[in-house]
Amino acid sequence: MGYVAVSVYAESFSKYMQDVNVSNSKSSYAYLIDEKGKMLEFMDEEVSLNYEIIMGTGKEYIEDAENFSKFMKEFDETAQHLNTSINGITIAIDQVSGTVNEGAEGIFSISDKSIDIVTKMEEIKNNTSGNKISAEKLRNITLKFKM
Repeated sequence: MGYVAVSVYAESFSKYMQDVNVSNSKSSYAYLIDEKGKMLEFMDEEVSLNYEIIMGTGKEYIEDAENFSKFMKEFDETAQHLNTSINGITIAIDQVSGTVNEGAEGIFSISDKSIDIVTKMEEIKNNTSGNKISAEKLRNITLKFKM
């Protein structure tokens, strides 16, 4: 027991002695011996047992804290690995998205060129039809000279 605890106990005991009206020194001495025995018995039976229980609980708390700390470290490592994996997936998705965009641009370019080809083919068809008419006219004119 610390000095403060003994001092507080002594003051309490002195007041108690006055309250129970223990007046002569012989009976006070006998009373002190009796109370000392009760106090030691209480300390031995109750306080020691409670102290052991509290110490055991404290050890369990320390073990639990160590286990929790270990779990949190493992969780942190797992979260870091997961974060790295997610970053890799994000990069891969960005690359796929870029490739798809390039492919779409290529398809639009091919589509535009196909439209240009169709337009040019229409022009060629129209020119060919015009040339055919001109060729028939020219043939009719040349037939007039052969006769």
